[in-house]
Amino acid sequence: MGERMDGGQIDQLRQLVSLAKRRGVALVAMQLPYFRDAADLLEAGEDYRKDEMMLRGADMRIWRDFESERTRALFDSMGIVFFDLARLPGYDNPPAFINAIHPGEALVLRSVIAALRDPRVRGLLPDIDIEALERTRQDAEAAGNYLDVFGSRF
Repeated sequence: MGERMDGGQIDQLRQLVSLAKRRGVALVAMQLPYFRDAADLLEAGEDYRKDEMMLRGADMRIWRDFESERTRALFDSMGIVFFDLARLPGYDNPPAFINAIHPGEALVLRSVIAALRDPRVRGLLPDIDIEALERTRQDAEAAGNYLDVFGSRF
């Protein structure tokens, strides 16, 4: 993927949406949280390339494309439920991240809970016990366990 979604990628996405609809599958897309400093750099414009952070030299302009109303409208028109959780509460907590752009399990769980609280997703997955997930997340974060919330429970 380059700095923007190109027409070929959008065509592939349309094909995926069509296949999913034929098979009765709903598509939910999620922009997971970025660490606060990384999100700030991405929002700052082209100057982020000059920073000494891990993102230095990375072509992350695609991130801005996902932030645009144009892309959100495209997803909506395709029937894709899209969540931008780049700045979800907890995104400013360094121990919650593996690195600047990869959240640990507790923050991913926060993201899943946020999506499940949305009526569009709740209607798709009504049997998931959100409160049990919330207790798991709270217990993990209270113990400072941000990266391995579930261990070998799966």
